[in-house]
Order: sequence, then C-alpha cells, then structure tokens
Amino acid sequence: MESKFTKIVALFIISLLGITLLIYIDKKYLLIHVFEYGMPNFSSKYLVRSFLIFICAAMFFFALTNLSTRKNTNTFVLLNSSSRFDKLTIIIIFIFSLFFIFLAVFKPVEFRELSQEDNIIEWGSVILLFGSSIVFIMTWIKKGVSIYIFKNFNWICLFISFVFFVVAMEEISWFQRIIKVETPEMFKANLQNEMNFHNFNTNYSENIYYFGSFIFLVILPYLVLLFPNILTNKQLKFYVPRPFIGVLGTIPCAFNFDRWDALITQFTLFSCIIILSSFRTYLLDQKERNKITIFLIFLILIQIVFLGNRENYLGLYDLKEYKEFLIPFCFFIYSLDKFNLMKKNEFK
Repeated sequence: MESKFTKIVALFIISLLGITLLIYIDKKYLLIHVFEYGMPNFSSKYLVRSFLIFICAAMFFFALTNLSTRKNTNTFVLLNSSSRFDKLTIIIIFIFSLFFIFLAVFKPVEFRELSQEDNIIEWGSVILLFGSSIVFIMTWIKKGVSIYIFKNFNWICLFISFVFFVVAMEEISWFQRIIKVETPEMFKANLQNEMNFHNFNTNYSENIYYFGSFIFLVILPYLVLLFPNILTNKQLKFYVPRPFIGVLGTIPCAFNFDRWDALITQFTLFSCIIILSSFRTYLLDQKERNKITIFLIFLILIQIVFLGNRENYLGLYDLKEYKEFLIPFCFFIYSLDKFNLMKKNEFK
C-alpha cells in the first residue's frame, strides 16, 4: 500500500515537473507564450510538444484517479439515471455543436458573420449569462422559503449571480454601444476602446475565463466523484456541478483554433479526453460506457474538424465567439439544474 502511494506521488511530481519544463522550453527556445495565440503550428517539434503535454496530463490524472477508492463502481453513473432535463440538454449541445461544425466547414462566410460583434452568437452568450444570473437570484429566493435553509452559504447564490451578471455586462461593454455612451478617458487605453475591463489585456482575461470555466464545469464535479468526502458539508456540496454538467462542459474545450498552440489550451483539451476515458474505463454499466464513448469520439472529432479547416476561416478569431457561446450555455444549464434541485428539495 505504501509502495503504491509512493508511485502515485512520484507520478504527480513527474507530471508537474514535466509541465514546468515545457513552460520553460516554450519561453526559452520556442518563444511561445503560455497563452499563445495565432495560426496553429503543426511542425514536427510542435507535434512532439503536444505529445509531451498529453503524457504529462495523462500521468497527472492517472495518479489522481488511482488515489480514489471509488473505482469500478456504479457510483460513477453519469447519464443512464439522468432525468429528462439532463438528456434534453445533452441533445441540445450536440445539435448546437453539429450546427457550428456545419457552418465552419460548408458555410464559412455565414460562420464568420454570425460571430461578429453584436450579432446573434455574442448576444446569445450574453442572454444565457443574464439568464444564469436571474436563475441564481430565483434560487436564492427559493432557498429562503425552502425547508432547507442554508444560513451559512446563502451568499454563494448571490455571489454566483453577481459573477454571471458582471461577465455578461463586460461582454456588451456595460451597454455602451446600445445607449451610445462615449468611452470614458480611463477606458480609452483598452484594446477595443470600449467601456470594459477585460480588453485591457484580452489574451489573459479570455484564457482565465476559459480555464476557470473548465475547472468549475469539468474538474470540480470530477474531483467530487473521485473523492466524495472532499466536501462533507451538504450545503456547500449543493453548488458543485452534477456529473452530467461535467460531461457537457468538455464540449467547449474542443472549440480551439487560434489558441491551439497555447500550452494551457492543449492541456485543457487533453484533460477532458483523459477524464472521459477514465469514466469509460471505470463504469460498470455498458450503456453508460457507450454514451461516454460517443461523447469522447465527438469531442475529438470537433477539435480535428476545426484544426483541419484553417482555409475556411475568414477571420482568425471567429471560433472563440462560438466557444464563448457554449460556455454560458453550460452555465445556464448548471443554473437551471440548481434551481430545479432547490425547487424539489433534492439533495442526493
């Protein structure tokens, strides 16, 4: 037992050292920023680099999974016992993703037009974020009349609602373009000369948003599944996304093009592949394994299609708007899920 634990710790350390070494090599020799963006590079040295990132991610999650005592058990059920609501959201995200792929491959002009500022994709993401904020306000109100009164954690509802509201307002520059307000002096230094904060350093803020969403939507439910006792307080555990949200959250992680060479982008995608593969390995139910397999194949195909269609992109950054639509979609589903649980007083 002690020997096994030592090996697991060694794997953790090697994976972290590997990532650290890759960051150093990127900076010193390849001149790649950790948040690199631009046209993807598929030269041999970049492909070797991608392979090493995958190996580091695989070692990290292999070690993490082997620390869990919940392997080969039906507690890993993600989709088979899902409600109609869960299954409907999974179907919807498949439809959205397939539609976006169709546009990118066969209708590149329309693909780019829809992703332009103040067009349907941007406003869709804003509406979903505002919707998420409102739903969490409703959840907070519902919590006040529920027989389950989370006195110590009521503020989390308001905090999450506030975060969604701020992200939505940042996306539309706090209604500046709509009400035609002149950009204040303090905001004129940002990239788009608009009244928002994230464009002072767009690259950093966008990557923090993408990676933070991945941590919240995918990693958090994965950790709670592996280590059910990591959160013993059921009131606090209520806010953790349920497993099917974690599965949904992997899809936006495959919508990469201009940021593909960034280490953090590849690590995120490879992590999603490894997490879904671990579910596939440890699930007992065959139907469940089949569904996870479909999701896994779909995730990989999405990334291959987008990376393989560079000639169809009229603008380098078109795809990120679709990514920024799917992330709020997952947040909106998460919000509705928490409201439904509160409404039904279900805290299983």
